[in-house]
Amino acid sequence: MLVMPSFPLSLYLTYEELKQVFGRKQIVVFDVFISYL
Repeated sequence: MLVMPSFPLSLYLTYEELKQVFGRKQIVVFDVFISYL
C-alpha cells in the first residue's frame, strides 16, 4: 500500500464519493479547490 502523507486517504475517499454523487462536471470545480489547498 502506497503512503501519501500529502493526500490523506480519508480525503481521497471523500473525493471519490463526491465524484459519484455530483459527476464529472462539478468535480472540475472541486479539482480547482484542491489545487489551492
